[in-house]
Amino acid sequence: MTSQIAVLQRAHVPRLLTSGLIGRIPSAIAALAATLVMRDAGLPFDRVGAAVGLFALGLAVGGPTLGRWVDRRGQPRVLVVSSLVAAVGFLTVDAVDDHWQLICVAMFVAGFATPPLEPCLRALWPDLVDDDQLDAALSLDAAAQEIVFIVGPLMVAVSTAVVGPSAALWLAAALGVAGALVFARSEPSRLWRPQPGERHWFGPLNSVGLVLLFSTLFFSGAAIGALTITAVSYAEDTRSPGGAGLLLAVNAVGALAGALIYGSLRWTMPHPRRLVVCCVGMCATYLTLVTIPSPPGMFAAMFATGVFLAPLLAVSFSMVGRLCDPVHVTEAFAWLVTLFTMGNAVGSPLAGLAADGGLSGSAWVAAGTTAVGLLVAVASLRRWMTAEERT
Repeated sequence: MTSQIAVLQRAHVPRLLTSGLIGRIPSAIAALAATLVMRDAGLPFDRVGAAVGLFALGLAVGGPTLGRWVDRRGQPRVLVVSSLVAAVGFLTVDAVDDHWQLICVAMFVAGFATPPLEPCLRALWPDLVDDDQLDAALSLDAAAQEIVFIVGPLMVAVSTAVVGPSAALWLAAALGVAGALVFARSEPSRLWRPQPGERHWFGPLNSVGLVLLFSTLFFSGAAIGALTITAVSYAEDTRSPGGAGLLLAVNAVGALAGALIYGSLRWTMPHPRRLVVCCVGMCATYLTLVTIPSPPGMFAAMFATGVFLAPLLAVSFSMVGRLCDPVHVTEAFAWLVTLFTMGNAVGSPLAGLAADGGLSGSAWVAAGTTAVGLLVAVASLRRWMTAEERT
């Protein structure tokens, strides 16, 4: 913990971490809040699912696009304008809650325009902390990501209970703008400048090493998507205390613990080997799910499956900075988020299909995707090590 505390004491870090966290919360609010608003307006689930899917598609397309604009125009202008456009999208969903076609357009726009606060912060870390503090800083970043997906659904629950479903969409719009404004007005964000150099049309995807890293994260994201279905299926079959929500909350607590442990250790192992170790840990812990343990054992397994996730993300953040050309750094971090999210979107339906044949089916999908991610990481290790030695 000492190293993380030292990072938090650095100038600008508390402001950037806090504003980045606030500005990212709408991503954890939007799908649930929009679903509640549309159901309240009487729309059927098939239309609700399609609209929410368009939000996810907007996120996937918009992240790298906005990241590329940041790499060309700088951070403040892109962050502020995109946050305002996303806010308009959220408020439009509320205003036309019974016009499905307009909702679909608004959800896509809100997803596409979600300000790229995650990649912007990761592009700033090397300027904010010393080299020996970077691992601790990235572990805090990964921990903040877990906090977002714990706090977001709770905010939806409270605002819906007190005011109504619409309040959650207004909250998403307000938090997105507030977080982006505070972040963009900070000195590091204002002073950050795009790196000069030749820009490839494919951007960071021109790097084979990065594509292999993103592939590993795609399969890790698929495991997370499958884990959600596994938790729901297990809770229904066993009537587990607290249901799927509590199981997933325990998983998030495990991820927070993993982030804090990773950041507190002094590492001598090269980053590519750390990534492989994290993949091995995820694969081993996910295999415990296929045994279908009793509820106490399942809670322990859910905690364990979270422990290696945040370190895996923290190591990946560091490797992106080493593997990508500096002219594409923000876009590279945006692609990381996009590929992880796309994996999540693929893992959920696969696990859903497998769950129809029994609980162990979805658990095997979750464990199997971590195994594929591990195989990709092992196959990529030599290339990554060569790139690490050059930096």
